[in-house]
Amino acid sequence: MALVRLWQERWGIAQRFAPTREYTAIFINAWVQRHAVGNTTSYGGPLNLLLGVIGSVLLLLTVTTDYSVKGQLIFAGICIVISLLLRRLAGRLAFLMVAGLAMLAGLRYLTWRLQFTLTDDYYGIPSMLLWDAELFLIVAFGLQMVQTAFPFLLDRAPRLPASDKDPYIDVVLIAHQETLLSVSQVRGWIHEFRQQDWPADRLRFFVACSDLRHREVITQAGATLIVHGGSVSEKLTDGFYVGLPKSNGEFVAIMFTDHVSSLHGDPRVLRNWVEWMDRDPKLAVLHTMDHRYMPPDGPTVRKNMEPGDGEELAMVRRLWWSKVEPGRPFAAKSLEDTGGTVATVGKSVLDNPNAQVGPSWTRVETSVPEQALRARERLHRLNEIMQGGKPYAWFIVLTNLLLVGLLGIFPINSHLSSYLAFLLPLVALGLIANNRSQGPLHRGLWGEIRLIFLALILPPLVTLTMARSATRSVLNDAYPQLQAFRASHLLMAIGVGFCFFATLIRLPMVEGPFRPWMWLSLLGSVSLLMLTIADWAVYNERGRLADGLNGIERQPAAIRTAGGHLLRARAMNFPKLPLRLALRDPADSAALEGRVQVLFPNAHEAAFHGTLLPDDSGRIVEFTPEPEDISAFRNLQYAQRWEAIRRPVWLPPPRLGQWFLQLMGLRFLTDPLSRPDDSQSSRATS
Repeated sequence: MALVRLWQERWGIAQRFAPTREYTAIFINAWVQRHAVGNTTSYGGPLNLLLGVIGSVLLLLTVTTDYSVKGQLIFAGICIVISLLLRRLAGRLAFLMVAGLAMLAGLRYLTWRLQFTLTDDYYGIPSMLLWDAELFLIVAFGLQMVQTAFPFLLDRAPRLPASDKDPYIDVVLIAHQETLLSVSQVRGWIHEFRQQDWPADRLRFFVACSDLRHREVITQAGATLIVHGGSVSEKLTDGFYVGLPKSNGEFVAIMFTDHVSSLHGDPRVLRNWVEWMDRDPKLAVLHTMDHRYMPPDGPTVRKNMEPGDGEELAMVRRLWWSKVEPGRPFAAKSLEDTGGTVATVGKSVLDNPNAQVGPSWTRVETSVPEQALRARERLHRLNEIMQGGKPYAWFIVLTNLLLVGLLGIFPINSHLSSYLAFLLPLVALGLIANNRSQGPLHRGLWGEIRLIFLALILPPLVTLTMARSATRSVLNDAYPQLQAFRASHLLMAIGVGFCFFATLIRLPMVEGPFRPWMWLSLLGSVSLLMLTIADWAVYNERGRLADGLNGIERQPAAIRTAGGHLLRARAMNFPKLPLRLALRDPADSAALEGRVQVLFPNAHEAAFHGTLLPDDSGRIVEFTPEPEDISAFRNLQYAQRWEAIRRPVWLPPPRLGQWFLQLMGLRFLTDPLSRPDDSQSSRATS
């Protein structure tokens, strides 16, 4: 799958494979909804104890019942069909049922292995080691699914690029100014928010202060004055009053003016926070650590999150604001009756393996009771330990598979058909559950099948490409890349190759029920060899991509001023907008006034008109092209990106053959070298 992601990245087609379907909402009756709100659900009492005992007995009967191979396949087929139906449904309950079916298959596999397949001869030690490794992997998978359903930390949710469907946000800037405000000061605050990755026409600005004399200044700057105070029904928290902005914003972002500068350098703050809101409709408030007007966080949250560093920001969903009863503070306890939740956002001190690239924003659902949060914290730490041990467990599993052909050791005392009848359903249900846990969107079933088939066919293609290039050492563009074959990859390839030839030699000597196991070992060694080469391809081509894209990111540029002066500069973040340019001579910033022209002197020479905004240092400026030049700028982005990556060494081109395109439904890749239109190039360079 890593190879597939790299292949998509190289050819700019990742968005065409991205999940796009929303999960289907299921009907929830009033009783279930009432008992799922807030902390009203009771987890104790004799009824729940009785249900737990009955469920445990049924689970024990299900995992220990012995079926024939045909019966096991029928049982597994029913579970797979149910999982495929449930994977389309939204909600935690549907996910838990899908994960539960996968764990049921895992428990049946472990029970069957323990009862019928462990050996008591000299194969007993590797047989027991293999069962222990499988037990570890299945338990680690179960913990990962439980943590997905009841997470302690939540990363940023995936979201499509900005569109005209982005909601309106009312930005409330809280000013504690003893002196009069100036127009430039208010405009500076507004400018920081307009630099966010959010449509400017969907932001409305309000300044909250206690002095009516600021009204004219705030109006001239493009904002609306909100006077401190108001009725009790407009109370935000116990210690602060603010009037609800009379606007159409679905969300209200509340920030203190002395912390607005913390937005600089992270243009996705608003988008990340709205992503969390969209992902969880019950989420009423997001706020940073130690926010002075938000409810204090419990000890578990404070222990695992870094204190806020000048980032006192809160985002409120207007729908929940209006639901708070008059006379009650807008806090976690006030939202229990309405079903809303509160979450803290900050920088986690825990090592989170799923953290996204960029600022490590994570959130904790602080509406969860402190005892439940402590349990989730322990689960998070245990899951990290288990995930760290998975490579060693996989090493034991793969070693036993290779020992079958290398030494003739058979740690599983069973016919291969019986073994596959238990293993394949476990793999299928595990894939369905893992796919269901990925995010708020999903692919269709046919899309998943195409992606899996693509992941299966790419390693052989990479192997063939390497073999052809290695035998043709005269290809100077390809052969030197063999030097990048790391020692770990080389040792792995030599070891697996030796196992392959040893298995091939031993194969004619084995008869009876053990012969299919030799074929499985032979197939496994071939697959491992191809995956080793594919892993090396990911390592090598990722470096080539990074080198090529870094070259265009910091390419030379020039600025032609309104007076005709030509100033030398260097791009800092090409092809992103607004484009950041570093002047060679900081003294040149004095000549940057009005409309300028930015030139890129390279093979795709182009010039764009626009405006510059100097940085505080005076050396860095931000450039925004004029609307009529945006299309040409995108074409330059695509041309330079294509120039940087157009010469692959190991990865196959997107045209994989007409037979493959027709089989996979990828007819849009029949002519990948043609220049796309502006919308396609925009997606390709994003």
